[in-house]
Amino acid sequence: MNKNDIKLYLSDLGLKKGDVVLLHASLSSIGEVEDGAKAVVDAFLETIGEDGTLVVPGFNQLGLIPEYVKNMKNSIKSVHPLASVCAIGAKADEICVDHYKQETAFGQGTPYEKISKMGGLVCLLGVDQQSNSSLHYAEAILKLEYLKTSSEITFETPEGELTKSWSFHPGLTKDFLKLDKYLIEEDLINVIEIGNAIVKLMPIKEVLELAIHLGTEDSAIFLSSNPSCHDSVLQRAKLSQGLIAREIFSLITSSSLAGWYVPQIIDEMLSVGIDLVSIDLLQGRPIHKIKPSGIETAVNDFRRHGCEVASLRLIKVPKEYESIIKIAKDNEIPRIVMPLFNGLEGLLETAEKIGIKISFYNALISSEMASEILIKYHRKGYTPGFCFNSANFTKVYEKPYFQSYRQKLHNYVDQMDLEDCTFDGIQKSIGEGNSNIKELISLLRCRSFTGNLVLSGNNRNIGDLKDCVNHFVKLLKSM
Repeated sequence: MNKNDIKLYLSDLGLKKGDVVLLHASLSSIGEVEDGAKAVVDAFLETIGEDGTLVVPGFNQLGLIPEYVKNMKNSIKSVHPLASVCAIGAKADEICVDHYKQETAFGQGTPYEKISKMGGLVCLLGVDQQSNSSLHYAEAILKLEYLKTSSEITFETPEGELTKSWSFHPGLTKDFLKLDKYLIEEDLINVIEIGNAIVKLMPIKEVLELAIHLGTEDSAIFLSSNPSCHDSVLQRAKLSQGLIAREIFSLITSSSLAGWYVPQIIDEMLSVGIDLVSIDLLQGRPIHKIKPSGIETAVNDFRRHGCEVASLRLIKVPKEYESIIKIAKDNEIPRIVMPLFNGLEGLLETAEKIGIKISFYNALISSEMASEILIKYHRKGYTPGFCFNSANFTKVYEKPYFQSYRQKLHNYVDQMDLEDCTFDGIQKSIGEGNSNIKELISLLRCRSFTGNLVLSGNNRNIGDLKDCVNHFVKLLKSM
């Protein structure tokens, strides 16, 4: 294989005089090439001619072909410590100028956008879409939540030394491989073989438009779906976190849904982007059966990892309720959630005196009875909130949206348990039962609800925290 052979192949591929081409290449993939990288680069330059421009990546480990371009006398390198390109040809200056001045490394105003606007092409020679750095442009334009601001770097510029970071910067993990399927469907890709190398040529503008369209429809399109890829798991969590952050309510998980041991609970929370927990069970033990020192240790562990305890949740009202209230106060836990009963004025008075919020949840009582009890407490000057458990209302054969919520309960709701079931009590995924979860969330949105939505522990009967979050996110996206 020599330069002239490669030129013939490039012409067959569709490359022509005046083209601007971004080349990602592996020399070894071709096989034996006379004069090596020089032959490949010369073949490209002679095919596109004096009016054309050849661009290669100038960052990370370059490889023989980009390294050769970088070291050519007439090569121009864009100034950027993280995403530079090297270019040769008529538009090299225009492509490379002011790269470091842009807000992002790959987005607006960068060489990647300039090549697109010039009607340029991207060529993958013996490499796949994972090497296609131009696709980071789509991520940056979409401002996907999993992108981070880069670390600050000090480097030399034409104006002198500069310290800077860039927003919406990509991580190391990605999955651009699936893009080929869509490019083939849209007839946007030409493919030939040069030696042993599969070579693909695509119009950058159309490729990026397609990538942006796909990313708009599915913000996780460029992320690996491999559950063993820790970085991708965390990036997907960032997407869920970003979606939920746009709401004015807070999303909380029950500790029992997230796991058995505190370290496991923390890992599961971080993997789905939730940082608020309601402690109901730890290692299968309810709150009133755990020593104060055990709760204190758990709370400190959560906080060390960036998670906050939003409440303690009781499965019953303990006779010695003062000790639970003291635990909440000592650990700066703002809320205690417990079943709704009559005769708890003493508990409410003790809690409210020291600033601990009490929220009652309905445990297999009618909405009419729940409303009567809450009204009585409020008439006596107490201010308990109400944790609306629509599944428990469903189990007493009420329609939570059309019947239960309208029993004046909406005046007191400060939390809602995300838990679903059918009228005969069979547990269902969120939004798939008779508990009107979707309708209730929509109504709470209309009321600018700033309280808590709680992924309750009962959901563990049908899945784990990740399943629960996925169903909840799916429900939000459908609204």
